[in-house]
Amino acid sequence: MSDTQSKLLFVGIALAFLIWGALGAIIGPLLPEMTEAFSLSSAQAGFVFIPWSTGFSIGALTSQRLLHRYKIETLLAAFAGLSILFCIALFFCNTFIHFLIIFSLLGSAGGATFTLAHTFVGQTFTKHRVAAISSLDLLFSFGNVSAPLLLVLLLSFSFGWQSPFLFFALACSICLVIYTSILLLTAKQRRSGAEVSSSDAKPLIAPSKATLPIGYLIIPAVFMGAFEWGQSIWFVSYSIDSGASETAARIGQSVFLAGMISIRILTIAIGQRSNDTRLVRTLFAFIVLGNLMIVLTGEYYIHLVGCFIAGAGVGAMFPIILSRAMEADPARSASYSVTMILCITVGGQLASLSIGTLADYYGIANTFRFTTIFGVIFIIGFEFFWRRAKASIAS
Repeated sequence: MSDTQSKLLFVGIALAFLIWGALGAIIGPLLPEMTEAFSLSSAQAGFVFIPWSTGFSIGALTSQRLLHRYKIETLLAAFAGLSILFCIALFFCNTFIHFLIIFSLLGSAGGATFTLAHTFVGQTFTKHRVAAISSLDLLFSFGNVSAPLLLVLLLSFSFGWQSPFLFFALACSICLVIYTSILLLTAKQRRSGAEVSSSDAKPLIAPSKATLPIGYLIIPAVFMGAFEWGQSIWFVSYSIDSGASETAARIGQSVFLAGMISIRILTIAIGQRSNDTRLVRTLFAFIVLGNLMIVLTGEYYIHLVGCFIAGAGVGAMFPIILSRAMEADPARSASYSVTMILCITVGGQLASLSIGTLADYYGIANTFRFTTIFGVIFIIGFEFFWRRAKASIAS
């Protein structure tokens, strides 16, 4: 792949992260409408994330194997095309079981896209790995923020609650055009016999001097996912139960995501310096303080401040963890990416199902407090990971 094609592919990947950020965050804001449309209990509503995240995990695992047989641009185009079909099917879906099945299939396309993107970026931008991964995370966050605001806009014009999926289908069509253009350019070059080379796009094949066991990623990744997705899925419902209007609750979720965006911008700017231990532990304090401000007070404006602080605390953790693991053992970059995706989705399942199930008995205002426990366990697990990674890099 030429340098121009690599840059065009990155543009397509960047747009895909923006779209998948919105798709991943849309379920939380849609839960009240979805619950009413399908006559769901809180436990059933909490189950919605399970098929999505399961499909996401399957997609991540599958794409890692497909990379050995097909080119990355071919796979990205295929999954973009499937995403379009699944989004259109969700728009027309009128039964809960069909919604879950199609939503799971859509999740598998998302998991595959994430693994392919992380592999490409991790192998291409070896000297600026933190900034590159953070830039994708930043776009993912922009998508997260846009989801509840997009829903507010569509509902204000009396569009149906499923209308966002049609919008996402149109957006995925742009990605498909970009990936297809790269495929056509590559085929044209192959027919003309032109040699294509790019020093930046060479696979990372240098052997690592030390290894970081994948097991050290599991606890921090699982409970980071539980904390982040617990907020994303249940905050709107929790805020409404606490007395806020639906619009105010969705704005509160956007504030949480805005905090994530702000810290990811900072991470891009400071690059590898984001690995500083003092910065990381400051972010830990943000996670705990922000979440306590949300769960221990019923004041809406304190909720907003807490949302921003908690979002800022957790926002930079994914690129910090993944880039640190890749730095400790570069040869296993793809495996670390898949592990992070799998564990984060498991954490999301844990948060979604546990909070939703217990809410039927104790109310969402009480069970939402489990997000604080998730945050504390994440911090403890991260400390063990951080020390092992530091030792691996130093050896």
